[in-house]
Order: sequence, then C-alpha cells, then structure tokens
Amino acid sequence: MQVADLSGRPTVAAGVRDVPILVVSCDAYSDLWPVFAFGLETFWPDCPFPVFLGTNRKEFDHPSIRSLKSGEDRSWTENVANYLDQLGTDHVILMLEDFFIFEPVDTGRIRGIVKAAQDSDVASIRFSPLPPPTPLPTDAVRNHPGLCRVARGAAYRVSTQPAVWRTSALRRLLVPKLSAWEFEHLGTALSNTLDLDFWGPTDANLRYDHVVEKGKWKPSWLDAIRSLGFEPDLSRRDVFAPEVLDALLSVPTAGAGAALARQRATEAGYRGDRRAVVGSLAPALREQPLDARNWGLLLVGLLGPTALGRLERWRVNRHLARKPA
Repeated sequence: MQVADLSGRPTVAAGVRDVPILVVSCDAYSDLWPVFAFGLETFWPDCPFPVFLGTNRKEFDHPSIRSLKSGEDRSWTENVANYLDQLGTDHVILMLEDFFIFEPVDTGRIRGIVKAAQDSDVASIRFSPLPPPTPLPTDAVRNHPGLCRVARGAAYRVSTQPAVWRTSALRRLLVPKLSAWEFEHLGTALSNTLDLDFWGPTDANLRYDHVVEKGKWKPSWLDAIRSLGFEPDLSRRDVFAPEVLDALLSVPTAGAGAALARQRATEAGYRGDRRAVVGSLAPALREQPLDARNWGLLLVGLLGPTALGRLERWRVNRHLARKPA
C-alpha cells in the first residue's frame, strides 16, 4: 500500500508515522484553522503523523498541513468519506478543527495507541476519556495497559473525539447525509449491531478542549490563546459573554435522569443482565412513568441483546427515512 506524504510524493507505508491525522472541517470554519495549527505546533512540535485538513474549496496556506478538498459542502459523513478516499490509508487519526491542544503531547504514548490499533482488529481507540458524566470503561484489554473495551450500549461509543480509526470500520458507520452530531448518536446505535470492537483509555493521552461553543468563542480559551502570544481572528466569530456561557452550560437538561437510566439499562441489556435492566430503568419509570421509551426498552432489554440490536437498527432506519432525499 502507498500513502502520500505532505509533499505529495508516494511513499511505502512503514509504520505508525504513515497514519495520517485528518482534521475534519469546512470552509465556514476556516478562521479556526490557524488556531488549531498553533496549538499543534506549540504543544506537539514532534508530531510524527502527516496532517491533512478537510476543506470544501479553500486552501489552508501552511507549511506542514495539506488541504484535502471535498468540493460542495455535503453532509459531514459524506465529506469525511470523500477525504478518506483521497487518503487511501488503512488507519486514520480523526480530529476536529475546533480542538485546541493545550498541554505538551507525549508522542510515545500516542504512537503506542496507534500501534495497538494497527496490531489488532479494533475499530477505534480514543486518545482520552470522554468528559464526565460519561463513565470510564472498565473491561481491560489484555496486553494493553491503560486501555479498556467500550461496552455495547455505552454512551458515545462512536464519537468525533480524537481517536485512531481502522478506515474500513469507520466507513461502515459513515451513513450518508448525517451531521457530526447524528454520526455520534446514530453511529453509536449502529455500532451496537455490528461486529466491531471499540477501546478507550483510562487516562488522558491528549489534553485538548473545544475553543468554541454553539459557534461562538469561549472567552476563557480566547484569553488563554492570547496569553500564548497568538491573536485569533475575531472578525468572523462572536465571543460569548462569560455569564451567558456559564448560564448556558449550567442549565439542567429536562429528563437527564431518565436518559441516564435508559443508557445504563441498554448496557445491561447487551450484557444479558436482565436484573440490571429492571434496576437501571426504575429511576426512568419513576421520573417519566408515561414515556413509552422506558416501557419499550424494558420489554426489549428483557428479551436480550438480539432484540436490542433490532430495536437500534429500527431507530437508525426510521431516522434516515425522515431525512430529505
């Protein structure tokens, strides 16, 4: 197999250094490209992986980041599939343009995770745990300290957080016409029905954060980036007032308790633990006694993993049927 280096010359794949980083973006977010590149250069100067930026038609003028153009902005999943076609590699490191790396990266640890992905049949390995309240995975992977299997039914089993992916597995989840948010939610449901394995770490191997929320700059990160001597372009994007952002992030979500209960019941159902299905759903049935989702999940969860898989397939197909042609 051959891959392209940053100069465009073909080179025979020889190891983890030939696994590309694909930064998925679009032209509307081009003002964040210099910010991403600044964080990468500042905190990961010895990054051994070639970096590619997925755009629509714009070119990012940067000496060590090559642009991949998808043309017309289609769905997030279709754009990613287009970029994968251009890369043609067996594995890819997936990232987003609004991630800002804010601590020095231990390249050896990242190379180890990538090597683990290459040496196994795993679909994806995340570089860092998901933020709370998502629990850490606990099913340790033999011979891979610090890595655990992400259980079927777990929240955000499929996510857009930094991870190394087996390209063939990623393609199975790139259902056309999905947004990034839909890819995470429907992709997670779909992953539970497929013979795919996912791993996650118990500790952060890459420390990063989103610099924007709801399309606006987070003021704390704006100040942090400026303190490093870099001035982002504020002509393209508004900045949240601190009190407005705090209020937005602190608003409790209605039905959050019931949603968490359904999540735990789903995991228990895939394990075949009927007692845990009932126990996990008890809070949801108390909080939302008339919600058909709770009773439906109780019934299907008691029937076992096969029934749960059929339910999730139905959910995915139902959602896709509603999308415009």
